[in-house]
Amino acid sequence: MSFSELSPELFYPILHSLRADDDYLSMKACSLTCKSLVSPSQTHLFHTICIAFPITTAAQFLKALQRHSHIQKYVKRVVLMELNKVWMKTDTALGDLLKILSSSTISLSITRRLSFHSAGLHELLVFQDMTSLEELRITQERKRAPEFTDRYTIARFCNTFPSLRVLDLMAIASGSRTTSDPPPQPPAFQLATLKIGWYCEDHILNWLLPATVQLKTLHLWHDYSTSSRSTISRIIAGATSLTELHIKGMNGPDEKELSYILTPLRQRNSLRTLSLNTSLPLDDAIQILTAFLQLLRAHLFLERIVISLELTKSTTHGGQPLDSLEDIILGPHFPALKWLELHVTTKRIEDQEEDLIKMFPRISEQRKLFVILQKAT
Repeated sequence: MSFSELSPELFYPILHSLRADDDYLSMKACSLTCKSLVSPSQTHLFHTICIAFPITTAAQFLKALQRHSHIQKYVKRVVLMELNKVWMKTDTALGDLLKILSSSTISLSITRRLSFHSAGLHELLVFQDMTSLEELRITQERKRAPEFTDRYTIARFCNTFPSLRVLDLMAIASGSRTTSDPPPQPPAFQLATLKIGWYCEDHILNWLLPATVQLKTLHLWHDYSTSSRSTISRIIAGATSLTELHIKGMNGPDEKELSYILTPLRQRNSLRTLSLNTSLPLDDAIQILTAFLQLLRAHLFLERIVISLELTKSTTHGGQPLDSLEDIILGPHFPALKWLELHVTTKRIEDQEEDLIKMFPRISEQRKLFVILQKAT
């Protein structure tokens, strides 16, 4: 098969996945034929299909996958970028593409510029064959007032996937208007992981409550509306198997503001990992994270604390904020704690892991410190 016969949608992901030390000619030959994969490890090259209308259309992928049908089973994730009414009404191949991938695809990501609710439920039926879907991510960038027909569109859409285990909702909003549509059926799935973005309306969170009983991992942002905080507190309290809690956007907690998280968290004996994230400067970040752990007071079963932050200035060590954090980590408040993970992003070439280790000498001495330094581009 010549290069011209292979669609770029299949060829480019292969070449973009190659490392510099790979045998380019050998891999190119494999990608050009697409008749057989050299080894099972190469199946990841076809793991994700990304469609960004109108740059790439479903028809292009449909044609390529029909021509190379043996590749279909390797596609596990579909990403739909810039999903909008025009696309859903004009790209008739989208439904056919999702149908042939329905048996293999377990992950679906959707990004919209306009309100997701502007698409009526009848326009979402192209996804109805994807009953094996286990992971759903919906990201919405709201540019103007939504034109929705049903404030529970997201809930009804999620119920299309009874095997759903992971749900990621980023900035889901339907607006302030109400409709006369009846409430949806209770969730047809049970979640293991729930990620709630910086904004998610309370009526969606309330609807999700019955699906969070078996929740193991929960991702939150620090700041939510007052109405949503009550529901999030109920999610934490009701998730008796919750083992991981990730909180992003920490920027100055006090006990009153964070009581909706702290109160149920103190009683969540199943919790093993607590992850805190902030983009504040180093000294401020350490103070904020120290204050949060002080407000938590104690947890008898917590084994792992993860702190993620960004360095904007040179690393320093030995100040009071770091001493206070070490006092909490090594004190009697967290007797089951095995280690502290420090995930740091920096743009400074001169920053090194050794500088970060020096910031926590006592924790490092007890071999309870794990440092990951990532250089931002």
